[in-house]
Amino acid sequence: MLLLYNRDFGDIAEDQVSMSREDRAALTVVTETTRHNGTQFEVLLRWRTGSNRLPDNRDTALHRLNYLKGRLKRNEQLKEAHFNAMKCKLELGYIERAMGEIEKEQPLWYLPHHPVINHKKPQKIGVVFDFAAECAGIALNDRLLQGPDLTTPLIAVLCRFRLGSVAVDAGIEEMFMQVKVPEGQMDALRLWWWPD
Repeated sequence: MLLLYNRDFGDIAEDQVSMSREDRAALTVVTETTRHNGTQFEVLLRWRTGSNRLPDNRDTALHRLNYLKGRLKRNEQLKEAHFNAMKCKLELGYIERAMGEIEKEQPLWYLPHHPVINHKKPQKIGVVFDFAAECAGIALNDRLLQGPDLTTPLIAVLCRFRLGSVAVDAGIEEMFMQVKVPEGQMDALRLWWWPD
């Protein structure tokens, strides 16, 4: 019976696979640098060794912003929803206006962004920050350590749902936006936006 179970639900029975050096390094950075600043968690960006040198992607990001401008001009509803979403992120402190000089020693990268519409909830617009956008063949995702996959396999979640008489499901709204990076690394996560 156990063999039959293991064949059907093999991902649960697998022995723990050892992590790669990069995964261990990423996990070490997260565990050693995560701190709570009183209101939010703050975590260092996990750079691959020697890869915090980034090409100047200012023009690429501005080109994407101009493309977005044209798209928003053609759709007034989308424009209003996207502006409201960005205004909300600004008010909640998820993004902030860049002030002062750029530190030359720190990596500098401009994240392109665009609105995404959920067809099940057309009134709710999501904002995607494109970490995979490339400049000179390099994307920010390529320069950051990915880290190990710590998610629980879906079959394990489903099996646990059957253990009790009541199942509870919850989500954290804007989860990734609620984790801050230290001030010294914020220039690697800049974005272009209109002042008003």
